[in-house]
Amino acid sequence: MRPLLKRSKTIFWIGVLSFLGSVSVMGIVRPVSHPAIGPDSPYGVNGPWKKRLEHYFRDAAIHHSYQLNASALKSLMAQSRKRHQLLLLLDVRQTNGPEGFRQGHIVGARNIPLQSFGPELMELVHASPTSPLWHEPIVVMCYDGDGANLVTVILRLFGFHAWNLRGGIGTWNQNMAGWLHNAPVNWPTMTGNVKGLESTSSPKAGSDRLPRSLVRAVSTIFTRLYHPYPLGYGYPWTIDSGTLYAALHSAHAPEVIDLRSTEEFRRGHIAGSINIPFAALGQHLNLIHPKMKVVLVSQTLQTAAQANTILRLLGYHSYVLKMGMAGWQPSTFSWPISHNFPLVQG
Repeated sequence: MRPLLKRSKTIFWIGVLSFLGSVSVMGIVRPVSHPAIGPDSPYGVNGPWKKRLEHYFRDAAIHHSYQLNASALKSLMAQSRKRHQLLLLLDVRQTNGPEGFRQGHIVGARNIPLQSFGPELMELVHASPTSPLWHEPIVVMCYDGDGANLVTVILRLFGFHAWNLRGGIGTWNQNMAGWLHNAPVNWPTMTGNVKGLESTSSPKAGSDRLPRSLVRAVSTIFTRLYHPYPLGYGYPWTIDSGTLYAALHSAHAPEVIDLRSTEEFRRGHIAGSINIPFAALGQHLNLIHPKMKVVLVSQTLQTAAQANTILRLLGYHSYVLKMGMAGWQPSTFSWPISHNFPLVQG
């Protein structure tokens, strides 16, 4: 019995030391690796097309996550008018409401509410190969950038030259800036040298894209995101900071993936979060639990919203921290610049 007891104690202390080696007071140091297979895609994005989704992160990182600020969009609109080129502006906000499309929108923008975008996507994808839609920019906008990033990612995956208006319509005109309302309280952060995953060098964006045969299945993402959410969660697949704070102190805490750079992460992050820079996420999907809730964090939700689209298409139970770290610790971040560019109503 003594040797067996001694062996049991040895195994116990090995386990304790292993645990302490993987966790520190600063957060997770060596994230747990999950089965590489991952979840099944409810949209049929498996096999070789799963690889296309995994490549998205490094491709998007080269191009600043396919985002335009309001000044760049204003210049692009002027150039398009001068050259008589097509520039499709898609506004995916709700038609009515206090900050809806009819209350104010960019002249020439086309309103397709986010939950109704599925049929529009199928029509765009089945457009003639000679259509200018395949060759000219498409700029997508919404309230704060969340829904617009969702649409931009999917259009990009099918081969369109899509961009999103960074920060949403509120950066175009401050009268529509919902994120300028009362900021939430400051939740605690942690600082320090936490071992993260450095971004690797990224190759140029590839020409591979999802086939037309997948568009019908993928288009259902727009109806699936529009369903009742639990208290504290919202549309499309967001979680507010207070709900996340409470969830992290519950028995079923979600995984938190911080997509910012290692330097930004070290300056301040949510306790227990895992740092995987956006460009490297596709290479490290095995660090994301295939069945647990996952909350994605970026500075102002923009890149997190793009990552959430990919993870949802792959079958992960992912959410976006509303307003990102700017909503978790608003006193430590500057809000997006808001212009007073013209709007039209109706």
